[in-house]
Amino acid sequence: GLFAFYHRQWWCHRQMFYHFERCHGFLNELALLVFAARMVVAAMWKNSFAVVGLTAFWTVVKGWNDFKKFSFKVDMRQFAYKTYEN
Repeated sequence: GLFAFYHRQWWCHRQMFYHFERCHGFLNELALLVFAARMVVAAMWKNSFAVVGLTAFWTVVKGWNDFKKFSFKVDMRQFAYKTYEN
């Protein structure tokens, strides 16, 4: 009984680790792409609304990633996954 219980917890920690890692990576990549696009738009166009819009979108993406604390969750799930594995 205990083996099945702990194995299920280990499996759930592993799945959540991969989920949080994908979310963290996706949001970081999206923020990087938006920031790069904002720099290109700012250099090429004199349209300040596009730059402000991209900056606002970048801030929202980065803020959401910081708010959800995906990096902390990845670290905690990795710790739980490695603790059971040993």
